[in-house]
Amino acid sequence: MDQFVMGIIAFHWRSQVRGKHVLAATVFLLYAGIYFMFDRAGGFYQLPYPSPSPVWVFLPTLEAIVYGVLIAWYAESFEFKPNPFLWLIGKAGAYSYSIYLLHFFFFHKMSRAAIKLGIPTENFYVGTITSLFFFMCMVPVGHLSYKLIEEPPLRFRKRYIRD
Repeated sequence: MDQFVMGIIAFHWRSQVRGKHVLAATVFLLYAGIYFMFDRAGGFYQLPYPSPSPVWVFLPTLEAIVYGVLIAWYAESFEFKPNPFLWLIGKAGAYSYSIYLLHFFFFHKMSRAAIKLGIPTENFYVGTITSLFFFMCMVPVGHLSYKLIEEPPLRFRKRYIRD
């Protein structure tokens, strides 16, 4: 809920971050630093599990604030000209909810395939490239889900935000 609310707030305050590149960089670096310290302290795998730490209350709210600020800054600070790469990124974004919902059915199979092929995914760089490859494999699945399940009801939507 907090991420949804912060997204709405960031949308309404988006003009406040337009062109403020130093602010965006500072927010990002502070967040990265906090997350780095959190990870060094045990991250999501702290014992006892589940951790009684209050970080589980504040971390999603911090993420919501940071992502809201950065998305508002990005969307308001740059002028986008149509090109094939941005079109592809936009499509992946449109399919992202379907990908999120359906990836659970494929994740373990893809992980086992990577292990079988001897891909050292514990290496950050190899893991990132492997993840990108598997994400691209999920885009057609997301496309089908979006076209068949998500898109048909969209014709009934009404615009509720005026710029």
